[in-house]
Amino acid sequence: MKLLPLICLLAFTATAQAAVSLKPVDDGGDAYKVRAQITADPEWPLDASAEVVLDQQEAGAYAVILEALRVRVVRRDQAGKETELALFTERPPIAEVPLKLVVARDRWRIRVIANDELWLTAFDDTLGPGAVAAGVSSPKLTLAQAEVQGTEPVYFADDFMREKDTTGDWQPKQGRWTMTGVSQADTNQKGGPLAELSSNPFAFRCSEAGQGALATVGEWFWDTYRVEASVRAAGDGAVGLCALLQDPNNYLAFRWSRAGGGGERQLVAVRDGRADILAIDHGGWANDQWYRLSLEIVGGHVIIQIDGETSIEADTRLFGQGRVGLWAEGVTFADFDDVEVAATETICDTFALRTQDRWRDLEGEWTQDPEAEAPLNAGLRRLTTGDGLTLTGSPQWEDYRVTAICRAEARGGFGVVACYQDPQNYLALRWGSRSAPAKWRNKLELVRVREGQETVWSHPVAFNAQLWHKLSLEAQDGFIRARVGDVPVFETFDATLGGGKAGLLGSRAVEFDQVEVTFLPPPPRVEFTKVFTEDKYMTEWAQAAGSWEVAAAPQRDNVIWH
Repeated sequence: MKLLPLICLLAFTATAQAAVSLKPVDDGGDAYKVRAQITADPEWPLDASAEVVLDQQEAGAYAVILEALRVRVVRRDQAGKETELALFTERPPIAEVPLKLVVARDRWRIRVIANDELWLTAFDDTLGPGAVAAGVSSPKLTLAQAEVQGTEPVYFADDFMREKDTTGDWQPKQGRWTMTGVSQADTNQKGGPLAELSSNPFAFRCSEAGQGALATVGEWFWDTYRVEASVRAAGDGAVGLCALLQDPNNYLAFRWSRAGGGGERQLVAVRDGRADILAIDHGGWANDQWYRLSLEIVGGHVIIQIDGETSIEADTRLFGQGRVGLWAEGVTFADFDDVEVAATETICDTFALRTQDRWRDLEGEWTQDPEAEAPLNAGLRRLTTGDGLTLTGSPQWEDYRVTAICRAEARGGFGVVACYQDPQNYLALRWGSRSAPAKWRNKLELVRVREGQETVWSHPVAFNAQLWHKLSLEAQDGFIRARVGDVPVFETFDATLGGGKAGLLGSRAVEFDQVEVTFLPPPPRVEFTKVFTEDKYMTEWAQAAGSWEVAAAPQRDNVIWH
């Protein structure tokens, strides 16, 4: 990825909050980060500001405005009129100088990271790619070392199938790390092991963990990702994964100790070499047993899983971006295999904040009450009257599940939306009461709208207006599935279904709690070792057709069973 020089033009006036003179530098592209450092001499003046302009074009621009006591993200139109997208006042720049600043822009989001802390996030996809510029409004401020870094959705994978003497892209920082597994010398020996018949023939081994061992991979600008790995260890220590790593003394980590040594699962923040526990769960690992660990971070929300089961969820503003790492401490050895780092956009909105910047209201009057009583968490999002539709996310979103906890009055209805491109193309699951408007009334429906034409699957059933209900709608590779609670209610297939935004819809007075958007992993790929397909005793089951049972005589509708 190339770095683009960022030219900063300074405008000095005596007026309060003097305007910043900006010159476009280059096309920022679909996704990029602007990195710079701001210093003050001797301190940040109250009437001065620094500004980073993003996606500047004829229709307008976005701007991140740093003032002495606040940070704002705005969208400006052609006439210069500003629409505020996000505001941050908790940690003003005046208290943080010198300020190490990163402004990240992707397809629907702007994030401001200052001094290795995520300060705020704004959501907007009104403007497409455009020019980038930056500047300050006072000679007492200096914006220097500025550069633009193009970015892409993160993806990295390593199964460690290579020679023992090479570590690939990994950088061992602490401890002893080596490749291990079935070597060529082993396979050349008569009666030796066969790599193709082993479940884990190669791995990345830490054999001298001592007071801590760490191996890292990635780039400084990696963010919004999920790192996972298969891990096996022996001894009385701990193993884990690291994320948002700045250097060996600053990172987030999932640390997991052995069952016999206390058996704790910890989310740890390491700052300047000091470890602070942010969240904790109980239960340890067993010697010489493989586990699949994952650490996911999106917008400050952290999810830790073991073998696909969530162990810890927590929130932190620390770091905001960084590399990933493999970690061990005190163990006899720790093997890591099948590491994967992939971009993710998982959302869990509890409506505990008054800001509505994540949602864009297309229809109806919506409010957000962070103090309202709710079934899962404090905070609700409400449609107050009429028919309503509110959206979140990016038009590029694909293969995800949207889930919401919903409740409506006796005359209302509620639903969730997926794959929304425009009013003529979307997917919805909606449910109406007995007294709801006609299109909702006494029906649970799956609705596919394509080029303005509706296809509807319907069940004649109304909800209980006194209860909260959980709706779930998912679409993956054309397969569509809908649930109420844990009960499947619709399942179909549409090869024409594309991606799009997620949303909520309702009629009359409706309340929503804890909306989640979860991106679905691709189905596991079935692989057969070649020797299995050639052995006469194995060919029956070591092929795709082997999973299907074909009756001796033709069956009705030519059905075969799996």
